[in-house]
Amino acid sequence: AFELGKLYYDRGEFNPAVENFIEASKASFAEKNFTQYQKCMNLLLRIYAEREQFEEINLTKEKLQDLVLKEGFELNSKTYYTLALCASYKGQVETAMDYLQKALAIGLASDNKEDICYAIFGLAMTYSHPSMNRHSDALKEIYNLQVFFQVYPMPDLQASSLFLNADILKQMKKYDEAIEVLWKAYDIVKETR
Repeated sequence: AFELGKLYYDRGEFNPAVENFIEASKASFAEKNFTQYQKCMNLLLRIYAEREQFEEINLTKEKLQDLVLKEGFELNSKTYYTLALCASYKGQVETAMDYLQKALAIGLASDNKEDICYAIFGLAMTYSHPSMNRHSDALKEIYNLQVFFQVYPMPDLQASSLFLNADILKQMKKYDEAIEVLWKAYDIVKETR
């Protein structure tokens, strides 16, 4: 069910994806495969955040908290990143920052480059949030990511970081620089799609 859910998710067909992820989460929980359970919950949270289904986000967070309390399971960096996205969608920027700091700390402790990159990207997104308006900090994090991408290619995240970079430059009224950055993003998307 997880693989089918992932296929639907990648295609943007969220209703059947949710059905399959819920089925897969129940099966993995029953098997006490909490790593797989957490993957299912992360993807469900991501879908619920995109759809702004805040009640479902809260119910899913409660299930994760139960897992931590009852089974002594530790949440991973990706889960904290996803929780940060959910908080950001709800306008809870400070909470998002807390989650991202945890995600980064876990990624650094385990030396997981992908988790580190996602946490840094999340920090950049949060710094650029209108309520924070910390453009220079956001750009610093984006430029840190560019260094990572030179040795650890992640084309999707690299393109997303360039889109964010262009958006920040646009907000700063640096339109020519924003266009240059968007052309770089276009080249990456063209190569990977």
